[in-house]
Amino acid sequence: MSTISTHLNWGASYVVDDVYRRFIRVGAIDQHYVAVARLITIGLIVLASVLSLWLSSSLQGFQILLQIGAGTGLIFLLRWFWWRINAWSEISAMVVSFGIAIYFQFFHSALGFDRISSSSQLVSGVLITSSVWLLVTYLTPPTDQATLQKYYDKIHPAGKSWGRVVETDALAEEESFLPGILCWFLGVAGTYSVLFGVGYLLYGNVIPGLLLLLVSLISAFSIMKL
Repeated sequence: MSTISTHLNWGASYVVDDVYRRFIRVGAIDQHYVAVARLITIGLIVLASVLSLWLSSSLQGFQILLQIGAGTGLIFLLRWFWWRINAWSEISAMVVSFGIAIYFQFFHSALGFDRISSSSQLVSGVLITSSVWLLVTYLTPPTDQATLQKYYDKIHPAGKSWGRVVETDALAEEESFLPGILCWFLGVAGTYSVLFGVGYLLYGNVIPGLLLLLVSLISAFSIMKL
């Protein structure tokens, strides 16, 4: 229940603060926004209830989340390194990946198509989502220079591409983003190795559990060195 209430409040805050307050009703009193947030919360409860009735197992819910994460993962990484990605790029990626996840879970088989494996669904979702957000990126204007400069000053992303649009420091331009990508890969490998390694040990599979924990230690040591 605590998780459900957290996500309902979280979702309502997104809708009100990031959309309604900024673009629909600007400058209203706080009581108005609280009232709208309560209505949004009720709407989220209804939508969540409808979706839960469509699901036949908790695995379906996990696969939907996995599909969304796979579709948006690339853009959330490249956002740190490629200045051309804008808000519309990320919005389109989130919308399309969610739509693809819903399609595969509820409509693909219902339309008479042969069921495809979950791994094929993930690959298809990544390819389609990436194609859409790349197209949207080039069809929409780039983020204004002042915002890009503010972003750069706060984050200091490595690589030379940012030097085309903002004032960069020489040290950052000399750095390569490849070590950052490698650290990301090692971080993912180390995290999943810990999770599955502990799981194997809990279920009595000692050898694979110890091997995975060794992989996590090697990953952590490599990240520290990098």
